[in-house]
Amino acid sequence: MKSVLKNRSFFFMWIGSAISELGGAFGTLCNSILVYELTGSEMALSSMWLLYFIPSLILQLISGPFIDKWSRKWIMICSQWIRASVFLLPLVMLVTGNIEVWHIYVVQIVVGLITPLYTPASQAITPSIVGKEQLQDANAYIDGMTRLMMFLAPVLGGVVIHLIGTELTLSFVCICLFVSGAFLFYIKENRTSQPIRKTWLEQFLHGFTYFFTKPIIVWLGIFLTFVQFGVGVTMVTNLPYIKDELSADMRNMVILWPDSHLAM
Repeated sequence: MKSVLKNRSFFFMWIGSAISELGGAFGTLCNSILVYELTGSEMALSSMWLLYFIPSLILQLISGPFIDKWSRKWIMICSQWIRASVFLLPLVMLVTGNIEVWHIYVVQIVVGLITPLYTPASQAITPSIVGKEQLQDANAYIDGMTRLMMFLAPVLGGVVIHLIGTELTLSFVCICLFVSGAFLFYIKENRTSQPIRKTWLEQFLHGFTYFFTKPIIVWLGIFLTFVQFGVGVTMVTNLPYIKDELSADMRNMVILWPDSHLAM
């Protein structure tokens, strides 16, 4: 069977998503370091993450039916370019010496609003660009790439920030996200007209009810809630611990903090 990577549309989506994951991880690392450098406050750092997760969770509840109506390709492209544009804010402010913590908060809010659009659109577009017989391989490639980037990107980000500094790293983030959107242009999306027969509320209630009819899914959701709570705590506490308790300077901090993600 022909490799799914020989499918031009899938290949460009896969590469674009990999670049996006890399740039996004580097951007998050820069934001966290900047917030803690500016404030020295664990509360400010946790607020940064809340400003990402709360808009993301709210939008996830309402975005699904609308993604089905719009072009998934253009949702993905616009999402990447909006993310790239918003990262220009802290970059410009940092270069001009006017960086403030609220600039980072704006980035987190916008990224939190964009992610619930990009992620489901990228998942939903896959069956429309690969054949049914290649769908399993395509999902495996996407999942493998995502996990690899989750593993490598924080470490690479720490090394890159150490070598070239935060300003150039933010420039790299913007370039990555713009390039990612450009790669997505090459996707040939096969759209079919699927008018929504039910209202958004009806679809939401149907999905909510279905969730609780599957005990395995419910227990998996409970388990993942506890896991994510633990991960969320470490996302906030690792950086202050390395800087304050281990007395690491910025050079060592950008190396030690990403390395702590590998231990998790």
